[in-house]
Amino acid sequence: MNRKWLVIFVFGLLLLALAGCTSKEKEPVADQKMETAEQVNKESTESVVEEDSRDDHIERLYQELKEQFPADLAGCEQEDVKKEGECKKPSSLNGDLKENINIQIILDSSKSMDQKLDGRMKMEIAQKEIARFASRFPKQANVSLRVYGHEGANDLALKEASCAATETVYPFQPYAKEEFKENLSQIQPAGWTNIAKALEEAKEDFADYDSVTNTNIIYLVTDGLETCGGDPAAAAAALAESGIEGVVNVIGFDVSESTESLKEIAAQGKGKYFDARNAEELQKIFEESFDWVAWTQYYNCIWLKETNYSNSIWIKETQVANCKWVELTNQTTKIHAEVQFRKARNDEEAKAYGEEVIKRVRAENDALVKQIREQKDSIVDETWEERDKAVRDSRKERENNMNP
Repeated sequence: MNRKWLVIFVFGLLLLALAGCTSKEKEPVADQKMETAEQVNKESTESVVEEDSRDDHIERLYQELKEQFPADLAGCEQEDVKKEGECKKPSSLNGDLKENINIQIILDSSKSMDQKLDGRMKMEIAQKEIARFASRFPKQANVSLRVYGHEGANDLALKEASCAATETVYPFQPYAKEEFKENLSQIQPAGWTNIAKALEEAKEDFADYDSVTNTNIIYLVTDGLETCGGDPAAAAAALAESGIEGVVNVIGFDVSESTESLKEIAAQGKGKYFDARNAEELQKIFEESFDWVAWTQYYNCIWLKETNYSNSIWIKETQVANCKWVELTNQTTKIHAEVQFRKARNDEEAKAYGEEVIKRVRAENDALVKQIREQKDSIVDETWEERDKAVRDSRKERENNMNP
């Protein structure tokens, strides 16, 4: 019996031993499977961390180098260019012009105009200067030429006929050089001085040109006083006070008598009196009366001022753009040299990420240089366009006020 239980006990121990061996073989399989899953998760996490770390390294190195080697673009800026001086615009015909301009020249053709002055006939001098004067009128102006004293003779027998004669030899129309000069050249001195009659009929010449939209002006050129008994001052006043509002300017050309009555004509006609003792003074009066020199000076002033301003803008913007290009180029060069220096000293960060940083800096700076140059070109082009417009406008003003 004791032997029987001994056998059972031993057999039980064997079973327990066999069960323990089976359990120990299965445990490592489960642990291995767990280990593999953890390893995959770990490798995935390490991959993400490694990628984030690369971007961080590049950004950090980029910022460090940009701070170490800054491009001082603000230091390249310059003060704004200012236009210097003002160009004074002359006043045509010594007053403001209205929409339409009508100018009549009344020429004394009495016998005294055939007298010599400095070796030349006074009529020839007057014809030359009047032709020059008319050629400088505004392009839009209507021009007229009236004469008196061109008929009859300077004797009592023909005085009445001569005093009654005054004629428009070039009626109001745009200036036509050849036609005007031809009609002017045919006038010859002959009779008496009927200024009042000429002004009375001049009023009829201006009848269609009211003062609302018209500037109406007369230039009376005479070498003497009224000899036909008329009242030229009253005739001038009638012109000035009418709806025409004609302005009567009087030029006394080599007048040997008192000029008070001629000055009174100009005063009543709300114009000016000019005294010309020779050809040079007559020429100067015509030029200054119409500001031809002043308009040319005005145009030249505008051209010079705008050109100088545009050139100054170009110089400034070019210098600023070049300065910024140098700053950015130097920055790129210095960063490249620094990366190479660090790599030579076995700087792991420079070796791993330096080329990426150099590439980024170079691309950004190249794009910025392109933008700076385009901005410079745009500013310069805009300035030159403004300059060209200002010059065109001033040229048009000059041409409109002075016939070339």
